[in-house]
Formats: sequence, C-alpha cells, structure tokens
Amino acid sequence: MIAKPSHLNVPPWQFVPAVLGGTSLRTATWWAAPRIYPTTAGKKIGCWDRSLATPGRVEIATTGRRDGTDFGLAGGPGADFKHAKIGVSISNARHLAIVGDMSQQGAVTRNCASSQNGRGGPFFVVENHALTSSLTALIDGDTAPTRVR
Repeated sequence: MIAKPSHLNVPPWQFVPAVLGGTSLRTATWWAAPRIYPTTAGKKIGCWDRSLATPGRVEIATTGRRDGTDFGLAGGPGADFKHAKIGVSISNARHLAIVGDMSQQGAVTRNCASSQNGRGGPFFVVENHALTSSLTALIDGDTAPTRVR
C-alpha cells in the first residue's frame, strides 16, 4: 500500500512511480480538467517535492477494450466514460497492478495544490503476472497526448 498525504502537493499518478523506484506506468483514471498530461521518465516536474525520487513515465489510457467492445476512459462533462483508477507497470520485469483512489487531475508546473494534487489517498499495489496482464489488455487502447495540441 502507498499513501499520498494531502499536504504533499504533487501529481498523484507521478507520485506512485517515484515511490516504486522510477517504475513507468500506464494508467486509466478519470482524466478531465484540470488535466495532468502524460509525462516522460525523468521529466522535470515543477510541482514536486525534493524528498521524492524521480518518477518514471506515466501514460494515460483514453480508451480500453473488453470482450471486443471499445470503451472510453478519459472523463469529462457529458461523457459516457468509466471512472477507472487503475495502473500497470510498463518499464521493468516486475508485474505490478495498481488500484488507487485518485484521478489524474491537477498540475505539474503551477497551482500545485490544484485538484487531486492537494488531496491524499491510497494506492494498492499487487505484484501478480496474471492480474497485470489482464489489466494491461483492458487498458490497451488510445493514449493521451503528452501536451495540449
């Protein structure tokens, strides 16, 4: 279990890989304004605490697929999207499945207490190949762009 304290005003899904030693993640979370866009490994994040290690890459899945049916994951007003909060490791031999209580909303450079950055919440990490493979297949769809177009 990983717990993000509310006084630690950092992007929540970037916090998780920092705690996991720089592991990169693919996530499916409620991704709506204020959006935190995907980040690359080692990217300088202005809303960061120097006590934390450098985070790995964080991808954001915007679509998934189950039993031949595509579904949305991005979130937003009027959308028929799922309110997922899951992630999987994508950068090393460890097979990590992560379920959390936080969305990918907030900031990476300014207004660091914005939205989820200023909230606390738990993340449960399970090292299990079958579960990680199943979740990876579920969120293997489109990926959010790394910046606003």
